[in-house]
Amino acid sequence: MNLQYCLNKILTEWPSETQTKFTDNQLANFIRKDFANTVRNIVHKNDSELIIKAGAGAGNWADVPWLSILNPQITRTTQDGIYPVFLFRSDGKGVYLSLMQGTTNPKNRLGKNLAEKRSAWIMDYLHHQISILNKWDKGKLELHANTPLAKSYETANIGSHYYKRSSLPSNEILESNLIELLSIYNQVLSLWPKIADHSTSNPHKPKLPDVNQNYNKIDFNVTTFETSLIDANISLPQA
Repeated sequence: MNLQYCLNKILTEWPSETQTKFTDNQLANFIRKDFANTVRNIVHKNDSELIIKAGAGAGNWADVPWLSILNPQITRTTQDGIYPVFLFRSDGKGVYLSLMQGTTNPKNRLGKNLAEKRSAWIMDYLHHQISILNKWDKGKLELHANTPLAKSYETANIGSHYYKRSSLPSNEILESNLIELLSIYNQVLSLWPKIADHSTSNPHKPKLPDVNQNYNKIDFNVTTFETSLIDANISLPQA
């Protein structure tokens, strides 16, 4: 069993299995156990401290199945911090491998508007600091989500690769992408103190002074200026 097999099984069976009973469902169990173990075996070759969590729902089917990879020095929950995650479309047509931001806790702390400014700053900051991240798509995810929680994932993407069910890459490519994202995540860790303490403004776009306000403070008399130049025997340039 490899990563490609797991992704293909989940994408193929998700639409039909979610029409059946959730309790003891074979696909839900596969996602929580087999899929999680497959990813864990890849991830722990790079960093054994990373936490793998996978879910298909709690008591009922989730809108989108997922698997997250958490660095406990950054976050232990998908509701906050930054983490790699597999997110499957609700219709089973594709899956994203994404560097994601938790949105629930920031919205609770800051309110919706400030949390969204914070999210935009983090995405811009990381793309500025980690050059390889610019090869990953920073656009909105299209999960075809139906619930507020699943929809919140769509706009919290920092960088992603999308894999269609009909044209899944080879297992080698899938694993290579995952390992690359783990390398990016390791760079995020080194930047995390700065991110955790950041303001809602972007440090790479400093606020410019109000030019009109500065001009209003200037008391400039053209006649006096010209007279001073003449007295000093300095001629004005001709237009």
